[in-house]
Amino acid sequence: MRIEDVLKSFYPGENVLIKYKPDSSPELLFYILTRLGKDIVVTDIMDTLSEYCKRLKVVGADICEKLRVVKVGGFRKVGEVYEKMEIDKYTLDVEAYSDLIGKEVINVVLGLHKLTSILTGEEVLNLVGSISSLIGEKKGVTFYFVNEDFMNRRGGGVELWNEIATSIVEWKRVGKRLIFHIVKSANPSIEDITLGTTALEVLQAQYRGNKILE
Repeated sequence: MRIEDVLKSFYPGENVLIKYKPDSSPELLFYILTRLGKDIVVTDIMDTLSEYCKRLKVVGADICEKLRVVKVGGFRKVGEVYEKMEIDKYTLDVEAYSDLIGKEVINVVLGLHKLTSILTGEEVLNLVGSISSLIGEKKGVTFYFVNEDFMNRRGGGVELWNEIATSIVEWKRVGKRLIFHIVKSANPSIEDITLGTTALEVLQAQYRGNKILE
C-alpha cells in the first residue's frame, strides 16, 4: 500500500487532522494530495498556501496556478481564488463556508494553527464545535494541516482537535525518510499503518504522468 492509497481510503464526510513537524516538509504531503485526480479546493488561511507553493516551486513542483482557492485572511493571491473571507466570518460561520466549498470535493485546509493562535479560548471552543458539527454532512473529505509544535506551544486546543478528528495522520522526518502514520481512523482497515517515503520519491512521481493515481 502507498500513501496515495491510504489518502483515498478515508470515508466521505470525514475530517482528517494532519499533524506535521516543522522540519517534515508538509508541502510534499500536500503535493501528493493535489495529485490524486480528485476535485480539490484549498482553504488558504493567512497566506499559508503561498509558503507551500514557494517551497514546491524551488524543487520543480510548480502546481499551484490552477488550484481552486478560498482565502481566509492574508493578502497573497495564489491559484484561482474564487472567494475571499475575513477571519471572523470563517470562525463564526463555518456552516456557510462549508456550503461555499461544496459537499463533494476534497477540501485541504492550510494554516489552522495560525488561526487558533490569534483566537481567544472561547473562540477556539466555538470553532471546534462548529467544525465538529459538519462531520458526515458532506460527501467529500476535509484535511486540516496543522503544525503540531506551534499549536501546542500557542495553546491552540490540540487536544480538542485530536478528539473531534475522525482520523489523525502524523507526518514527520527521520533523516531523509518522511514518515506517514495513521494514529486513528474511522476506517479500521488503515489504522496504525506506517509508510515511509523520501522527497525524491514524491517528486519523481510527477514524471510518471499527470496524476499519481488514475
